[in-house]
Amino acid sequence: MGSAVSAASLALAFWVPYHGHFYTLTGLVSLPAVFLSSTFAPLDRMPGGMAALAQINPLTYAVDGGRSLVVGLGAGRYPEAVLALLAFNVAVIYLTYKAAKRHVA
Repeated sequence: MGSAVSAASLALAFWVPYHGHFYTLTGLVSLPAVFLSSTFAPLDRMPGGMAALAQINPLTYAVDGGRSLVVGLGAGRYPEAVLALLAFNVAVIYLTYKAAKRHVA
C-alpha cells in the first residue's frame, strides 16, 4: 500500500501545476478514503452504499489483512488482501510511469 500511495503522489505531482493544488487534491482524496474503508467499522456494520464503496477501496484490504494477522484470526482475508493490494500497486505504478514519461518527454 505504501508504494502505491507514493507512486500515486508522484503521478499527481507530475499532473498538477502548483503545490497548493497537489495538497488540496491529496487531502480531498485521502480523508474520504479513510472513512470509506473498514478502518473504523467492519464492512458488515456499514450501510449498503458505504459498504459497496469500501469493497473497492484498497485501504480496506490493507486494514483487513493487517487486522486478521494482528488479532489472530488466522489467514482470514489476508490472501485476498495481498492479491488486491498487489494488483493495485501494479496499476498505480504503471499509471505513474505513464505520467512521468509524458511529463519528461
